[in-house]
Amino acid sequence: KGGRVYMTGPYEGAPFGLSIVNPAKAGPYDLEAGTPCDCVVVRAKIEVDPHTAALTITSDNTGPYKIPTILKGIPLQIQHVNVTINRPGFTINPTNCSSMAVTGTISSSEGSSSGVSAPFQVTNCATLAFAPKFSVSTSGKTSKADGASLTTKLSYPNAPQGTQADIAKVKVDLPKHLPSRLTTLQKACTNAQFELNPANCPAASKIGYAVVHTPLLPVPLEGPAIFVSHGGEAFPSLTMVLQGDNVTVDLVGTTFISKGGITSTTFKAVPDQPFSTFELVLPEGKYSALAANGDLCKKKLAMPTAFVAQNGAEIHESTAIDVTGCSGALSVVSSSVKKRTLTLSVYAPAAGKVTASGKGVSSGSKSYSGREALTFTLKQKKAGRLKTKIKLTFTPSKGKKQTKTVKVSFKR
Repeated sequence: KGGRVYMTGPYEGAPFGLSIVNPAKAGPYDLEAGTPCDCVVVRAKIEVDPHTAALTITSDNTGPYKIPTILKGIPLQIQHVNVTINRPGFTINPTNCSSMAVTGTISSSEGSSSGVSAPFQVTNCATLAFAPKFSVSTSGKTSKADGASLTTKLSYPNAPQGTQADIAKVKVDLPKHLPSRLTTLQKACTNAQFELNPANCPAASKIGYAVVHTPLLPVPLEGPAIFVSHGGEAFPSLTMVLQGDNVTVDLVGTTFISKGGITSTTFKAVPDQPFSTFELVLPEGKYSALAANGDLCKKKLAMPTAFVAQNGAEIHESTAIDVTGCSGALSVVSSSVKKRTLTLSVYAPAAGKVTASGKGVSSGSKSYSGREALTFTLKQKKAGRLKTKIKLTFTPSKGKKQTKTVKVSFKR
């Protein structure tokens, strides 16, 4: 009795280990007298499941650091092993109140084994808040050769540990203007390659980079986002290999592309672990994950998103995609005249109001909720040939007015 348990660094191929130090006394006898600590040391490895982040602790069953069965010729009969974890803040509760269990296997020195299980369940998960914030951006500068980029960031409020429910499931739908690049999907890493070593996956399958900051580790978890092809799946999965402090977590998203060209990614099993920020960057390049349909600067892009918490709470929203690198000037995207009807597609760089007016034609106005291109339809007041100038005036919600003039001709 009176022993201590110490956490160690990597041990036996696992990212962490335990050193369990107990005094070797039986009544008046000190069985390990003269050793550096007058004690018995038992070692164990701590493995982290790469998909659930669950811990498996296994004590040595061979070598000098196994649980002893005999000391100094005296057989030992161990009746109880009690371990009390009492370091403040060392363990945290899950945010899922489902019935769970702590399970294990106890093996004897003769080779027999027995499974053990103890029920575990926390309460009051419904009282936890669930308020993650999601932001998405892309660059307006795209090309057929290098495709399009996408940056997503998910962050939790700066709240005390234990007051927010962790995420259990995420589903996102990309707009049709940002379709998956089929030529890149075809370069996916095979499952056999990935299982052997993700680092050996082809460079073309590595489509981005992810970083997660968690209060549980002193360093962020970070690593590549890889397209991985699994047998039986229509499309490769998006797998992020997150590593830090000798821990590896594989976050796997199922990919689906609808007949209409909408790509969705679903992360069905997110570990019940807290984090402060998660960021995924899919850059442009020869093997970019995404392409671009049309000029993104002149589109109003949104990403339908669904977040499910470990406690069952849900958030469904349409996240606006910020398009960077776009022009800040009022402009005419296209102009056409058919009989007595003038159709103008007008781009405004921000939220506000655009009015269109000219001699001999009707006037019109449109309200812009952000950077986008809207269509104006102006009618010629009288039939006949007409050359006129259409004046466009943009009054932004914030900032200075802008004007632009476009010349148009009606033939009859």
